Amino acid sequence: MDKIVDMVSLSVVNITKNSEDCIGDVVRNALQIGDEIIVVDTGSRDNTREIASQAGAKVVQFEGSFDYSKPRNLGMEHATGEWILQLDTDERINPEARRRIRTQIGTTKSDLVLVPQIRDNYSPGNGIMIQPRLIRKGRAGFEGKVFEWTYPLRKATYAHFYLQHSQTESEESKDKLRKKLANRELDGIYYSLTRPITSPAEYEQLFSRLRMLVT
Repeated sequence: MDKIVDMVSLSVVNITKNSEDCIGDVVRNALQIGDEIIVVDTGSRDNTREIASQAGAKVVQFEGSFDYSKPRNLGMEHATGEWILQLDTDERINPEARRRIRTQIGTTKSDLVLVPQIRDNYSPGNGIMIQPRLIRKGRAGFEGKVFEWTYPLRKATYAHFYLQHSQTESEESKDKLRKKLANRELDGIYYSLTRPITSPAEYEQLFSRLRMLVT
C-alpha cells in the first residue's frame, strides 16, 4: 500500500436489527474497506450481536425511540477513525474500491462525501440514490427521522466509489416504519414553525428539514 492509502484512518458504522443471517458478511465486507466497524444494534432478538462481535465488530446497543439518525450518530460517537462511512445491512462495497476510498479521503478538502447507492434491479432512470455517507469525524452529524441528512451543512464532493444495494427487507414493512417516522418529523417541524427563530443556525436547520421532506 502506498502512503496516501494508509495515512488516514476509516471507521465503518452499521445500524441493524435481527440480521443474524447476513451481519457476518456485512462485518467482513466492512473490514476489507475500513480499519474498524461499529455495529449499532437497535433491539435484535436473535444472535445478531454475538455474530457481529465474533466477526470482528465493535457492537454498541442503541436504547430509546428509533429513527434513522440517532443510531448513526451513536455509532459515530464510538468510531475512532478520522473518517466515518455509513454502511447499511443491505449494502456491500467491492473490496477493490478500498484504494479509491482511502485515496479520496486522504486528499479531499471537503468534510462530506456523497455516495451513490445502486440497486440490484437498476435500470436507467431508476435504482440510484445519492446519499451523504462518508463524513470527516466531528464535522457533521445526522438529523431527520426518515430520510436523514447531515447537519451542519457542509461543502460536499462526490465519491469515487458506490454502494451496492440488495433488497433484504420487504418494502411494505419499510414503508410502514417510514410513514410512522414521517408523522413524527412533521409534528416536530410544526412545533418549530410555531416558535420564534432566534438565530441563523436555527433557520438553517429548519430549512434543511423542510428541504429534505420535499425533495
